[in-house]
Amino acid sequence: LNPKQADGHILLGLTHLQAEHYDKAVEAFEMGILHNPGSADLYFNLGTAYDKLNRFDDVVRAMEKTLQLDAAHADALNYLGYSYADRGIKIEEALSLTKRAVALKPANGYYVDSLGWAFFRMGLMKEALTEIQRAITLAGDDPVIFEHLGEAYFRRGNVEGARRSWERALQLDPERLTTREKLDQLTP
Repeated sequence: LNPKQADGHILLGLTHLQAEHYDKAVEAFEMGILHNPGSADLYFNLGTAYDKLNRFDDVVRAMEKTLQLDAAHADALNYLGYSYADRGIKIEEALSLTKRAVALKPANGYYVDSLGWAFFRMGLMKEALTEIQRAITLAGDDPVIFEHLGEAYFRRGNVEGARRSWERALQLDPERLTTREKLDQLTP
């Protein structure tokens, strides 16, 4: 009824994302942007839809546009920073972005995990362990965070810590094949 309001486009796009209709989500967010070119939230959600379609260059462009419109968009800072860290690219930028996200929302365990993962990718294991452990305290039981904790423990030579962390990740999500493979490699 009112295409100039971003909320309807966001709701429609998020509904398509939940239904795993990623192309339709992209269409909804793009239509919203046509009517609301200054909406950082539309660009952010467009980026998440692109991510579901494995269109990483488009993810980066959408997140950069989000941050151009709203430099304090914590979700976009974290999303882009974690995306870089997870792919092992632009690690210094990943660290900078995740630090900014955590500064905006220091109690967000997922942002803290992203920061820890950026430290991990930089090879700063002490800092990585500190932040990932803090992330677990803040976010609770999340299999990805426990997998990250296992990685940090393993890299520091704490095989038992890695084993416990990966076992916990599998308790939370038994379908995590990469975690299962890591755990199997520890077993003689």
